[in-house]
Amino acid sequence: MLKRGETSEVKNNRKQENKRNKITKRGIELFTSKDIQNVTISEIAKKAGVAKGTFYLYFKDKDQIRDILISRQASRIFLNAQEKLDENDIRNFEDSIIYLINQILNELESNKQVASFIQKNLSWGIFSDYVHKSYSNDELHIRKRFAELAEKNAYN
Repeated sequence: MLKRGETSEVKNNRKQENKRNKITKRGIELFTSKDIQNVTISEIAKKAGVAKGTFYLYFKDKDQIRDILISRQASRIFLNAQEKLDENDIRNFEDSIIYLINQILNELESNKQVASFIQKNLSWGIFSDYVHKSYSNDELHIRKRFAELAEKNAYN
């Protein structure tokens, strides 16, 4: 059913995004509960409630979804640390870096499954194939934040 003012194209895009989100959500659940080698595309699709072919509409293979999930988790962890840094209004560059590192380590310590997933599956291929080709808004924001911190430090 169309929402008020929604076109069928918008509705279709929303459905596609919901399916993609279901697949990624179930993917991270499976990848953090067992080794990636023991997770199949069929299993991800089944847990997400979609056909195996639907998986391939959104991801070319298991490695691609893994890389996307690692990038998302790493970005989420960093952005949470950055929000806490902003809340504490730490202006000194060195103190800011130390604070960020501590927050990231605390987050990884409190979520050992995500830390293990990232550690076991992180590869330089992720950076060359995914991160460097298309920075998300979050990643651009992170770079901008570091540039701001460095600039503030230069004038202090």
